Amino acid sequence: MLKFIKRTVIIVILLLIAAAAARFYVIPRYVLPLKYSEYVEKYSEQYGVDKYLVYAVIHSESSFKSEALSHKDAKGLMQITPDTGKWAAEIIGIEDFEEEDLFDPETNIKIGCWYLSRLMNQFDGIEKTAVAAY
Repeated sequence: MLKFIKRTVIIVILLLIAAAAARFYVIPRYVLPLKYSEYVEKYSEQYGVDKYLVYAVIHSESSFKSEALSHKDAKGLMQITPDTGKWAAEIIGIEDFEEEDLFDPETNIKIGCWYLSRLMNQFDGIEKTAVAAY
């Protein structure tokens, strides 16, 4: 009987570990497609923003559609407004910036990561507040 209980406990622990791995690694990869990963990886690292937060913002803002346009004129994957785009482009050194550049995935993700980083700093690293301000 004792062997049965030990074996059952071990199986339950292994199942919990497998469930945790699925929850934090496997499931997010299928729920949030990892499109544009070369840009997300590059700019999330450059600006110190969690890459999965960037994927979540892209998913929420545009459903990974690079040509997305909101009724407020926000453009692209991370839904950057023209004013924010111009302001960010000046600060981070994007030369010859034009509004239409916000539809370019790399430019949009670069500006979006920079802006998320700025908001995270502004709100003392409180992710929920930064995302709400975004």
